[in-house]
Amino acid sequence: MSRMRRGHRLHSISGFDDIDTFRFYRDDSVLGSYNESKVESEFLDFIRNDDPESILKVIDDPGKTVTLSQNWNFIKRCTKEVVGTGNKELIRAVLEVLTDTNPKSFDVGELFIMETLEAGESDLVICVLEYWMNHDLGVSNALDVIHNSVYFAANRRLKDTTTLILAQTAVYCATVDQATQILQDVLQWHEEHSDVVGQSTKLNADAMIHAALEDDRERLAILYSYGYRLGTDTDRRINKDYLKRIKLFKARASPVYKSVVFENSKDIYKDDPLKKCFEYARQARINADKIQDFTKEYTDIAKKCEEFAKGLLDRCTTKHEVQTLLQTRSYRGHTDANFNIAILDGHKEFVAHEKFQQLLHKKWGQRDRLQSSNVPSYNIFWSEKSSLSKAIHILLQVVVFIFLPIVYCIPMFGQCGRRVKILNWFLQQGQIPVNRFIYGEISKGLFFLIVLLTLISEDDVEWYDLLAVCWILSYLLENFRTIHRLYRFGGSSDSKRIFKRWCTFRNLYILATDIVFLVSLILRSVAHFSDQCRAGCPYKGNEIAFVAASIWSFAAVLCFLRSIQGGLMWRQTGPVIISISYMILDVLVFLFVFVIVYIAFTLAMVYVYHVYSDDRTKYFNSYKMAFKLFFWAMIRTGNPQYADILVYNSTKTFNTTCLQSLVSGVMSLSENLSPSEVEACSTGFAKGEIEEGIPYIAGNTLWAFYQFTVVIVLLSILRARMVNTYHRVFKEADVQWKFFRASIWWKYLDEDSILPPPYTILYFLHRLAKFLNPGFKECQKNHTEDTPQGRRNKHDLEELIELDKREFEKRYKTLMLMLISPQHTNKVS
Repeated sequence: MSRMRRGHRLHSISGFDDIDTFRFYRDDSVLGSYNESKVESEFLDFIRNDDPESILKVIDDPGKTVTLSQNWNFIKRCTKEVVGTGNKELIRAVLEVLTDTNPKSFDVGELFIMETLEAGESDLVICVLEYWMNHDLGVSNALDVIHNSVYFAANRRLKDTTTLILAQTAVYCATVDQATQILQDVLQWHEEHSDVVGQSTKLNADAMIHAALEDDRERLAILYSYGYRLGTDTDRRINKDYLKRIKLFKARASPVYKSVVFENSKDIYKDDPLKKCFEYARQARINADKIQDFTKEYTDIAKKCEEFAKGLLDRCTTKHEVQTLLQTRSYRGHTDANFNIAILDGHKEFVAHEKFQQLLHKKWGQRDRLQSSNVPSYNIFWSEKSSLSKAIHILLQVVVFIFLPIVYCIPMFGQCGRRVKILNWFLQQGQIPVNRFIYGEISKGLFFLIVLLTLISEDDVEWYDLLAVCWILSYLLENFRTIHRLYRFGGSSDSKRIFKRWCTFRNLYILATDIVFLVSLILRSVAHFSDQCRAGCPYKGNEIAFVAASIWSFAAVLCFLRSIQGGLMWRQTGPVIISISYMILDVLVFLFVFVIVYIAFTLAMVYVYHVYSDDRTKYFNSYKMAFKLFFWAMIRTGNPQYADILVYNSTKTFNTTCLQSLVSGVMSLSENLSPSEVEACSTGFAKGEIEEGIPYIAGNTLWAFYQFTVVIVLLSILRARMVNTYHRVFKEADVQWKFFRASIWWKYLDEDSILPPPYTILYFLHRLAKFLNPGFKECQKNHTEDTPQGRRNKHDLEELIELDKREFEKRYKTLMLMLISPQHTNKVS
């Protein structure tokens, strides 16, 4: 019986806490050695002789009933004996006696429920519940009365609540003990008598939580069929109890529970197991960062969801199944494909899966079938090309890059443009993601060249500065296009989630570079129109020109460093670059500690030295010099002389009267002065005597301790953290590299990415024209849409899209049901 007492519970069941359930434990040694009284012996004989009439006659003697109902050890022994007989009439008779005058009659009912559950007989469990329902027995203990009064008032139950609690206990224990038949029978009985017993709380019930946490699919399916669900719990006590919150979250995130839900609802939009696991894995990672005391628990939940998602991909056996699962073979207008969500929400191991990568490479080198379904396919197997073929292909794309605005406008001429062979070839090139990636890299290369020319130019303004303006403005607009792309294909209209997806280190770095360029560009324009210069000009009166040039130099550094991103395309350099990006967090942690140490020591040092003049110490007696020296000490250690303090008036000085008389005498004699004669007029020391007092000791101590703290301690910790980060990244180098590369490639899978800077402005002008004039339609859709034939074609297209949508839903639903089925899961595992 003890194994039925343990399980996963979110709420406390009345009389069923861990301490309370100790009274239900059966100690056979105690029961075997127990010496019952004469009344108890007679009562046990009635049970063994199967004599319910004699048992009921005991009620007529109140003294006997009190004696029998007060001894808990006897009640446990009696319960075992009567349940062992399997006689329902006998059980009802014993319950009648043991609960007649017993103030703890509810505990007796729980004991009978547990014994009948252990016996494995559904009819006996139902017998106990029906007896309780018919006799309307309540809880007599004073504390139980208060507890249940508050509990029932909170849940607004007006029915036979004590019987309902017993039924809930039976459901929970049957779930823990995996007694399928008993569970079904009790649930069925409760459904049939709910008008008398009352409705139980089926949201986040303990039985449901236990089954979900134990991945008990069979019991989950049974409970779900009777209306039990898992959902958000707004109970204030649960929200304040982190362990209960984690338990409920883990149960809701259970892949088995998601599978059961989908098998019942078959709704691919609300209950898709893969999307649900993606969402719970994302939320678990957020909670792991937010509630750091329970990082491990939430991380384990995220890993479990990721493993389930990878398992679904593993079970796909054909290319078409992979395409269906990732929803790349869907219908026009489908935006929340699992393929996009996996990349945007950072499901790295799923993205790095070989089947996902195979599909990604396939999409990388061919036109989108949904956009080009009526034209012959045109594939580029980039990974299989030789180095010479790749070089020739890139040169061809350089030619296409020049005419990209024309390529973008070709579809606006409908089939007319496609009939021209050369135009059709240009159009095919622009429809392939790898080519769009090459256009973007060509654009970056040209921009780097322009920035380089501005740095080596001797004049402040040149003609290529206008080109820089076009590129900078285009890159700024590119940030908005990225956000719009996330809105269109991310499957979520939540602005916070879109911003979080956009807020990556790469996007923030690009935005910061663009903003610095823009600020510098504005200042350079102001300086130019104000006739300010730098070459051969003083700083005063030309401040804006010098400041603009300084900011432009910083922007140029950021721009050139951005080219490191190109190394992510190769397996050899990709993990190194990724580890560098992760090390930035280590550097920020170091800087946080360093700034505190830096300011503390500097202020303390200046406080000791600021009372001394420059003749006695010139390094730490001013904040400007002290902050400078303390900062550079991080790189250049040593210099103990900086902390020296000279004795007051100890530096060498010369007596002017002595020197004047000496010079007058020498001039009258027309002789030269010897050094010894000049030295005779001096007092003090040539280099000054060091004052070795308490301030000197304090200053040297602070200076030495600061260098030790920064150089020996903090920098060593920074190196250790960076090495640890490097090894952590390289342990999963393959996963990290494939994911980051996929994140870069994803941008170019969008057909609207065909126009890189500086052509981005044309894209936004086109979008603006469509927004201002809703009647403006591209000619590639239909030049004759207002004609009867055009309206008929539009209607046919809408019907075709709807047909594709229904076929996709049917195909995806069938595949998902097959992948999550227990038979298929066991076969694969």
